[in-house]
Amino acid sequence: MENQKKSNVKLIVLIAIVAFIVLVAIGIVVFNIVNSGIQKQILFGQIDEINSSTTVDMEIKTKGEYAKVEKALKEHLKEYYATLDNITNTYQDTGLENMLTAANISATGPEFKDQKAKLESITKAGEEAKTKIIDLASDEYKIKKAKTAELNEKYSSLYYQIVDLTENSEKNVKVISANNEYLNKLLEILNYLSDNKNNWKVNDQMIEFTTTELANKYNELLNEAKVLAAKIVTISQ
Repeated sequence: MENQKKSNVKLIVLIAIVAFIVLVAIGIVVFNIVNSGIQKQILFGQIDEINSSTTVDMEIKTKGEYAKVEKALKEHLKEYYATLDNITNTYQDTGLENMLTAANISATGPEFKDQKAKLESITKAGEEAKTKIIDLASDEYKIKKAKTAELNEKYSSLYYQIVDLTENSEKNVKVISANNEYLNKLLEILNYLSDNKNNWKVNDQMIEFTTTELANKYNELLNEAKVLAAKIVTISQ
């Protein structure tokens, strides 16, 4: 009888220990779920800040696996925005607005060597930026980035979901293409002036051609350039 009592005590104690272990395990799961929600909230907060400012703060604010996701996201977006900033600055720091003024044509024509080289350089930079933007928005790049960050399937899926640059990249590629169309038209105009260098001169603020036909063609090219410039504005909106 005494042995039976001891066995019962052992059994009760064992059950109590198992119950305690189960409760502790449940507590850990609950904590992880709550903590996961907090980390995800922090991560999304960081993404909102980036989206509103297009500035990437590389300080990692999350912890654990979310920190890996945040780091990969921020590196990815920083590279993407840097590409956009670089090509934007390239377009802005060109002096294109003065390229077809009578004063500039008089000073740099009729060969326009520096102007043509500048247009070709900017156009090339635009094409390189397009290639980079398309690459950064591609699934292949995201997969490579997730592997480099050693993200498991769950966190890779989260990363893919957040870094969806498809719509943004498509619009920026269209803007760059429109800019390059405009640049090519400017180059065409300068080439036209060079090809007909003996048939025009700058008189005060006007370019005078020797024939109406040449003047009409020049005006036609200018109008085409204006249409392309308006196209850039429309696409950018």
